[in-house]
Amino acid sequence: MNPNYTFINAEAQEKDPNSVLNYYRKLVKVRKANPVLQYGKYTLLDRENPNVFSYLRELDGKKIVIVLNFTEKESSYSLGFSTEKSRILLANYPKSKSIKNNTLRPYEAVILELK
Repeated sequence: MNPNYTFINAEAQEKDPNSVLNYYRKLVKVRKANPVLQYGKYTLLDRENPNVFSYLRELDGKKIVIVLNFTEKESSYSLGFSTEKSRILLANYPKSKSIKNNTLRPYEAVILELK
């Protein structure tokens, strides 16, 4: 067994609302609650950006944008449209503000519902 099993385990993850386990539970809940994430048309955004993967899903007039930074450094992105009036459905950083300045912190992930 790994020596860290006493503090890195399912029981500890269950108790921590910010754990990876509970983040994935939130992610699954958001996906199930939004058919646009399951069936919506997929459009890749900011194609040439080597650090940020971003895409738009659209279905029945509803639009959701996913923006993911896969690097260990802060990274900027350009979607080609404003997200100022969007609502954060899920983010892996507490109090995510990246949608205002088009910059993601290291390994930041944000799901936005466009209005």
